[in-house]
Amino acid sequence: MRTCLQCGKQTDALHCPADGMATVVQGVTPASAILQEGVIFAGRYRINGVLGRGGMGAVYDAQHTGTGQPVAIKTLLLDNAGDITAVRRFFQEARMTAGLQHPNTVRVFDFGQSDEGIFYLAMERLRGETLGDMQLRLDAEVRQMTQQEAGRIAIDVLRSLAEAHQAGLVHRDLKPANIFLHDIGTGERVVKVLDFGIAKSNDTHLTKTGTSIGTPSYMSPEQVMSGIVDGRSDLYALGVILYGCVAGVLPFQADSSYSMMMKHVAEPAPDLNALHLPGISPEFAAVVHKALAKKPEDRFADAQAMREALERALQPATPVQFVEPTTTQHKPAPQPLPTSMPPQKGNTALVVVGIIAAVTAMAGVGIWWSLTHGSAQAPSPSAPPAVAHAAMAAPIAAAPDVMAAPDVAVAAEVTAAADVVAEPDGATLDAAAVPDAPAAPAPSAEPVTAAPKPHVAVSHPRPQPQPPRTMRPLASPRAPMSMRPPPH
Repeated sequence: MRTCLQCGKQTDALHCPADGMATVVQGVTPASAILQEGVIFAGRYRINGVLGRGGMGAVYDAQHTGTGQPVAIKTLLLDNAGDITAVRRFFQEARMTAGLQHPNTVRVFDFGQSDEGIFYLAMERLRGETLGDMQLRLDAEVRQMTQQEAGRIAIDVLRSLAEAHQAGLVHRDLKPANIFLHDIGTGERVVKVLDFGIAKSNDTHLTKTGTSIGTPSYMSPEQVMSGIVDGRSDLYALGVILYGCVAGVLPFQADSSYSMMMKHVAEPAPDLNALHLPGISPEFAAVVHKALAKKPEDRFADAQAMREALERALQPATPVQFVEPTTTQHKPAPQPLPTSMPPQKGNTALVVVGIIAAVTAMAGVGIWWSLTHGSAQAPSPSAPPAVAHAAMAAPIAAAPDVMAAPDVAVAAEVTAAADVVAEPDGATLDAAAVPDAPAAPAPSAEPVTAAPKPHVAVSHPRPQPQPPRTMRPLASPRAPMSMRPPPH
């Protein structure tokens, strides 16, 4: 019969049907934890070979008979008959370890005790090498790890430790052999922390009679002295690992395990800066030195604090660059070219005034000629062409004087031309309305043919502004006009 360590119920099943806790066979102590190749272990795992051996058991390459999933089976020798408390603690901590989900922590799928009394853990099968194997390989190549290589591995280890410490688990046996570089098949490696299954929670120990858990070369001072152990003890072990990775030797050397442990307790850790190693920055050396502090309170507060400090130490120094300020010159936006030239108001006014002046002068000369020569020589049916030629000649001759006159002369000519001729019978004639309408013929005289309007190109300087003139109403073009000669 098997016994549930959680509720104490007796059953033949490997797990308690009430709470799911693994059951054990009490009073059975196996002589060896060695398994033969090809056997079916724990009723569901076929053993394919040995991956490694240790003082408390071994690790086997196995396969689940039902799913075909490759697994690693780690066997443990525990005194089931003499220390049932240690067995109970193993199951409790194995259950907690199975709950760790961080990618940098090896996954635990199953745990329990076989019918032969062998305790085991079923974990994910990893392929690659441990950090210890990598160090041996580099030693054969006469090369040490750079601070970047060692620091990146340590950062992933600290991520795994942070989750475990928050769950109340302390590894207690962190060393290069328990840090695995898992090859995922694409040329990339994922860091995996192993052996949380034999970790301890709080300050208790999983022990084989007379055996202490831990490796002397990586044990913290409080662990050696059996003091209170917490997550900062794992940080001390990681500091020892970092020192050995970049220096090629451990910080403490001794001929025996006892002498090694005493050096961890009493001898100050050597400073990496004193070794003058190429490529080791003072910031990286400071992180390692702080992790190796003798008192836990002088180390980093937790795994996250150490990880952040290590990440800052691995950042390349960025030189300060001074950039001269530049003055931005704002160029005015180009103005679009006008599609058409705006009208020149001044020149247009000059042309209009000139044309009015010329036409008015010609009209005045024509009226004067009609009044002065109309009674002296009555025109005959053949006379109108002569009168037209004479009337045309006078304004053409006078036109150059008008065009050449200055501004004042033009203004005077316009004023003189605009005078209204009054007749004794009260009829008026506005000279400004004459250019387009010929004079009406008198009832008793021959009609007078007005001179045709010449085409004159006038170019004058801009005239001075003149006050507006009041124009009297224009007499009807059909009103009769008196053609009496002026008195002598």
